Amino acid sequence: MGEIKGGTVYDPYHGRNATWRPVGPVVDEYAHYTANSRDGYVCLGVVGDRRHWNLKNAGDHTSRSTHSTIVNGKTVSPKAGWVYAIDGRVPDPARFERWFAKQLRAGKYPHVKYWNILHRHYNRKRGWSTAVYSSDDHLHISFIPGSEHSDSSILADYERYRTGQPATPKPPATKPAQLVVDGRLGTRTITRWQQIMGTPVDGRITEPSALVKAVQRHLNAQIRAGLVVDGEGIRQDGRTYKTVRALQRYLDTEQDGIMSEPVSAVVRAVQRRLNSGKF
Repeated sequence: MGEIKGGTVYDPYHGRNATWRPVGPVVDEYAHYTANSRDGYVCLGVVGDRRHWNLKNAGDHTSRSTHSTIVNGKTVSPKAGWVYAIDGRVPDPARFERWFAKQLRAGKYPHVKYWNILHRHYNRKRGWSTAVYSSDDHLHISFIPGSEHSDSSILADYERYRTGQPATPKPPATKPAQLVVDGRLGTRTITRWQQIMGTPVDGRITEPSALVKAVQRHLNAQIRAGLVVDGEGIRQDGRTYKTVRALQRYLDTEQDGIMSEPVSAVVRAVQRRLNSGKF
């Protein structure tokens, strides 16, 4: 069975290499494509070519997509570093189109943002109701921001439908263990923070830190913090940092810029937030 983990690709627009990793649904659908190629499933690609990358406002086949969508009445944008799309061919595409549209209109696969097939485009904003023209004749599926660690069984479900096999019940989702809200910025808290922010997971904050950069971007977007995205400034050492002050403002704790030791009110607030499954 095929496996896809991400890597590095040249970004011609910015003239530098860019790192990327696939969101969970891309990993799952890629695995189905590669394991079922004899049945007519062909993966055409995940990471885009030069045409995809050589744009200021790049799409979901790059790790700097600008393609936002509406989820529960709120605009959500892709996280930097993630690739949210996969292209391929499926057996009997017209039948797939009818089946998939019906599933989405019934509320299944909430992790899908939009999809194209046979020169038709369907998207979440339109409620999957009306197709408009697309240049894609193959199947393109883009997934929503927030699905970075989600599972997906679209192609597997279609294959069972197509071949008349009974549907496999989905096991209940398991929630990660709750963090102890102790105000200590330890390995478990950092690991969960990295998982939720979609950065490499090692349970450590180095300088510069990919996690801190992601937090800085998030704070700039959410509260216009005006932080320099340098990957520095989240340390529990009793010193004053601009990033900590912005974090305190975001989480509505005392704003002194200090992540006090050995326990900190802002760390407790971070832990509560992470226990809710978001930041």
